[in-house]
Amino acid sequence: MAKVGNQRYLGAVRDGLISIIPFTILGSAPLILRYPPVDPTKVGADPGVLIRMLLAWKAWADANGAAIMVPFQMTMVLSGLFAVIGISYNMAKTYKLDPLSGVGMGLMSYLVASAPAANGALPMAYLDVKGLFTAIVVGLLSIEILRFMEERDIKIKMPAGVPPAVMSSL
Repeated sequence: MAKVGNQRYLGAVRDGLISIIPFTILGSAPLILRYPPVDPTKVGADPGVLIRMLLAWKAWADANGAAIMVPFQMTMVLSGLFAVIGISYNMAKTYKLDPLSGVGMGLMSYLVASAPAANGALPMAYLDVKGLFTAIVVGLLSIEILRFMEERDIKIKMPAGVPPAVMSSL
């Protein structure tokens, strides 16, 4: 079992997906607030105190549903995006590459592969868990391409006057 755990690709996927757990927890909490455990159609004529509190909670949640769901929309709907960031970061670290360059390449590759711009808008359909497999493949593959280019010194050559930060990003 230790051999599998030490495998570079599986380790990067494992650590990358573990890094999105806080986003999953944060995005799931609003669901509890938004959908209280009460069905108004099944409440009798004389509800008790607890049922009245649940009904008031449901009325409040129905009135404020859009605002309550914002954290869900910003985390769970973008989970594929967070996954490719974590996977490419961890994969770049295993090769001792610049993690920021790895994240940039992985993120841009993922956006091109799963959300190509159409009519000036970025489609969101595959940025969530539907695009998770794509995030895994793109996160690993983009770092392999980055490593291939680094090993063969394939870079954009810049003149001497270019600042080092700009030069290192290319």
